[in-house]
Amino acid sequence: MIALLNNYISKNYDEINRYTRYFVSRLNSQLDIDTIINNAYIKASESKYQYKEEHEAKAMFLHLIKCELLWQSESKKEIINSVENEYIEDSIDDSLEEEIKFSERLEILENYRGQITDRIKLIFFETYFDKRISTSRTIAKHFNISNTSAHFMIVEMLESIKHFEKYGQYK
Repeated sequence: MIALLNNYISKNYDEINRYTRYFVSRLNSQLDIDTIINNAYIKASESKYQYKEEHEAKAMFLHLIKCELLWQSESKKEIINSVENEYIEDSIDDSLEEEIKFSERLEILENYRGQITDRIKLIFFETYFDKRISTSRTIAKHFNISNTSAHFMIVEMLESIKHFEKYGQYK
């Protein structure tokens, strides 16, 4: 179980660091990223949940990072303490399942990114997913193109991602 987690962390530490940094910035927090990752690792190693595959260990670990961030955030401590472990088991199972789906989706998007050979489509993909400029109007403004063109570029990219997800090859 721990071997799966260690393997995942050693191969993907940069991704984990970016993931944690993203949530720290969303919370406008001054928390230390390495401390959050280390605390999540300690909780994961103490977990009684048995991972069978690396993606399950990844999902649990990323979930624990978010939990650690919420716990460290002062405004959330009161809420968490007031609940006093009510319905924790159900929420952990549901959120773990969601985290697994989310991690699988991220993996598909990263594999899709690796298949893109057209430089323009790659820039568009990175603008949409990495920079989070994701509406027709904002993309049109960003690239100085018409709203209609931006809309059709988004539709084309999303259809291509669905095709990639279904058939495993870039369209």
